[in-house]
Amino acid sequence: MSYERSRQEREPAKKKKRSFLKTLLMFFFFIFFSAGAFIAIAVTLLLHQIKDEIPPIEEILRYQPNLTSIVYDRNQREIARLFQENRTWVPLKDISPWLVKAVLAAEDGNFYEHPGIRVSSIIRAAWVDFTKKGVRQGGSTITQQLARNLFLTREQTIKRKAREALLSIRLENIYTKDQILEMYLNTFYLGHGNYGIGAATQGYFGKQADALTLPEASM
Repeated sequence: MSYERSRQEREPAKKKKRSFLKTLLMFFFFIFFSAGAFIAIAVTLLLHQIKDEIPPIEEILRYQPNLTSIVYDRNQREIARLFQENRTWVPLKDISPWLVKAVLAAEDGNFYEHPGIRVSSIIRAAWVDFTKKGVRQGGSTITQQLARNLFLTREQTIKRKAREALLSIRLENIYTKDQILEMYLNTFYLGHGNYGIGAATQGYFGKQADALTLPEASM
């Protein structure tokens, strides 16, 4: 009789505890759902705002890099080089495979697998940027670096990073992976007035881009 009475006394307490836990779970679910909805809306509004701020396909296709003009005498001897940016365009097939592998290993090991951006890297970079109260983290793919170098500024803002991501996806839809890699290797500044692989291999090693050894390509 005493046991039955004790059990009956404990039942309301258990029901009250279950009710409290249920209410607490519903509260946290509401908070997470609201936060997720807010983030989704904010991202949608941001993308809608910047989609017209990135170059259209026509402008991307019209892009022409500054190239070096070489002046020869009548005996075909080089007598002058005229340029704003010292750059000689080299097709990807004429670039040392060691150099291609070295660049991919250093900059973007999964270049041929991703769609232009790495979502995990963007999330990680965004978290670090948020916790550090400023945009400090990298995480850019080769396509993102190319997009930034050709069409964007280097300002460290979330909005610029969003433009970079959208433009990278657009580049991936226009060009093949090999075309993007070729543009990347031919457009970046590589020090001492050399723009692109063609000028850099001549400037540093006095060689054509297809003649680099493994140590040279790694350096």
